[in-house]
Amino acid sequence: MDNSACNFNISATDTDDSCINPIGCDSCTGENDGTGAIVDNDIDNDGVCDAEEIEGCTDATACNYDATSTMDMNPEMCTYANDLDACATCSGETDGTGIIVDNDIDDDGVCDADEVEGCTDSLMDNYNENATNDDGSCYKEGCTSDWADNYDSIATTDDGSCYKEGCIYEWADNYDSIATNDDGSCYKYGCTYEGMFNYDPQATDSDGNCIPFIYGCMVDSADNYNPAANTDEGLTCFFTGCMDPIADNYLDVANIASDCEYWGCMNEFACNYDSTANVNYMCDFPTPYYDCDSVCISDVDSDGICDELEEYGCTDVLALNFDSLATEDNFTCYYPLQVELIVNDAVCKDGLGSAELIITGGLAPIEVNTFGLNLNAIPPGEGYVVYVSDDSGNEYSFGGSELNFLPPFDIVAPEEQLQVVIDYDEDDQEVSFATNANSYDFDWYIDNTLDLSITTELIEDLENGLYGVSVTDEFGCTLYVDTLVETVGVQELLLDGLEMYPNPTSGLVHINFSLPQSSVSTVSVISLTGTKLYSIELEETTKVETTLRLFDLSAGVYFVEIEVDNKKLYRRLSVK
Repeated sequence: MDNSACNFNISATDTDDSCINPIGCDSCTGENDGTGAIVDNDIDNDGVCDAEEIEGCTDATACNYDATSTMDMNPEMCTYANDLDACATCSGETDGTGIIVDNDIDDDGVCDADEVEGCTDSLMDNYNENATNDDGSCYKEGCTSDWADNYDSIATTDDGSCYKEGCIYEWADNYDSIATNDDGSCYKYGCTYEGMFNYDPQATDSDGNCIPFIYGCMVDSADNYNPAANTDEGLTCFFTGCMDPIADNYLDVANIASDCEYWGCMNEFACNYDSTANVNYMCDFPTPYYDCDSVCISDVDSDGICDELEEYGCTDVLALNFDSLATEDNFTCYYPLQVELIVNDAVCKDGLGSAELIITGGLAPIEVNTFGLNLNAIPPGEGYVVYVSDDSGNEYSFGGSELNFLPPFDIVAPEEQLQVVIDYDEDDQEVSFATNANSYDFDWYIDNTLDLSITTELIEDLENGLYGVSVTDEFGCTLYVDTLVETVGVQELLLDGLEMYPNPTSGLVHINFSLPQSSVSTVSVISLTGTKLYSIELEETTKVETTLRLFDLSAGVYFVEIEVDNKKLYRRLSVK
């Protein structure tokens, strides 16, 4: 029955303990929900009834703080400066709702009237700690070249301070053309032993390739020429030869006497016979059938014409050129021209055929007109013709459609080209081949040597080497292909910057490569049959540069084996 309670009941006659007093509300405008509980009309539970709320900025730190406000309906209604006093310096105006229109254009918390222009980057040389607005004037001096050790990525102006540590001497193997300060790292590989022929006074590290002095005669025409010599100081070259200036084989550098030669005609029957000569040279003989005085040696009929110069001709009455006036047969008889044509078809697709002419009789020169056709290389085709005649005018005709032509003939070739593919299966360690021929014979070659013991198209149990196969089809066309097997039982070695030149070589081979860590390496030369012919062990290093001298090897194909830490690598080398 308490009229200040939210559930005051004017009809009650007796009071009980059910009164509900208002919480923060000056009046209770809610309604009873039927259970005796009052629905409170203070939604935000701030002790102010919803009907009495005053909207505005309630943040005392904001420039537009309103002490009479009880609710921030929109948090963005408040405006702020960098501190409370700064709000007094912003000469903005209210928009009619109590919110200050700030004249801080860049929203940095500093009123426009209080802005200070200058460099605001603390890393710059002209940094202004009082500046509030960057005016683009910032600069920083330093090294602006990215190759330098002291490169400053934020420097704007180069002050000439750039430097780079490295080897600055051009004679060094690790010369750095852009280094400015020497760091003492220069090195050069070469022969470092003064007593050697190829001693390099600038070398700092031995390349293991020093060559000792080899004394000997270095003139290749001398008797005692030493092709391995690299110095002839204090030595004499020996030359064996004729020392008589009037001899034809006089050698002006000779210091060891040998037989002299005196050239002249040693034939007693020659007109210029020289009894003092010991080397026969340029004999002059009389005209055939005459003596040195131009008189016939034989003239049986004494007619002044040597017997050998009598009239000769064909004395065979069966010959076409029989000469009834001839006194001696001169073997010039000729007989009727006869021609036989043999045609050979092409054995391979796109190959060439040929035609053979068997010519008998006729008078030379015998002319064969093929109309530009090479009888040894005739492409497949039809209707080829050939014309044959001799110098007698006896033109040949044998069944041709026109006089003087052989019968037309054709050249036939297979319709499909022979193809052979050889395959090396590295995973299964097998070599095999495939061909498009329907019927064929084949032979295997290992390291260029015919191996008749292999009769299958698949070879297992391989060894390193060159595997080749020669296939001949039913037309007689033969094709050879091969493949190199070099990885059987070998753990592959990977090298950086491997160079091997020249290849092919005449004997001198340069080999260069780099290792990931300093190691001992071995370089060997192996024949196709697996025989090691040459080997050199190189000292421990990360950069290998060596030269092989293979002048004693015969021309052919070899393998160069490089071994490092039990890993191997092979390269093919051709020697001319």
